Amino acid sequence: MRRNTLLAIASIVLAATMSACTVSNAGITTKVKSNLASDPAVNARAIQVTTNNGVVTLSGSADSQEAKDRAIALTKQTKGVVAVTDMIEVRNPSPVTPAEQQPPASGESAPNPPPNPGGTSE
Repeated sequence: MRRNTLLAIASIVLAATMSACTVSNAGITTKVKSNLASDPAVNARAIQVTTNNGVVTLSGSADSQEAKDRAIALTKQTKGVVAVTDMIEVRNPSPVTPAEQQPPASGESAPNPPPNPGGTSE
């Protein structure tokens, strides 16, 4: 009888210890939101955070690719996060100029203009 009681108590203590070590979804979400809000590079109000079994989904928008990358990095560093699903859209991505539209380097001539589609030359 005494042995059964000790086993029951040990089981309860073990279960309580294990649940205390596990971070809840709500706890992870709260910590991620706090981390995002404390970083000046991230507009935390524009990013929604949800957590399911330790998998954090970030959605919403970021002002730049750098802000998006920072939000993802902060989330990955948060205790209890198993994985991050990125659904953040960059609002104003930096324009990329195609190589043919870049000005020629000094000493180089400009590329020939495209042919006239009307077939007449000037």
